[in-house]
Amino acid sequence: MSRLVRKTVENEKISISRAAEILNLSSEQMMERIAELEDFG
Repeated sequence: MSRLVRKTVENEKISISRAAEILNLSSEQMMERIAELEDFG
């Protein structure tokens, strides 16, 4: 599920806050996940 949500955010189909809601995370936690994924490149 995480991959699907991440791809959807990357394609700008949903907002980061909506992605966080789907994954049951806070917006802050979602931002941290995105930053970590960008670090892996």
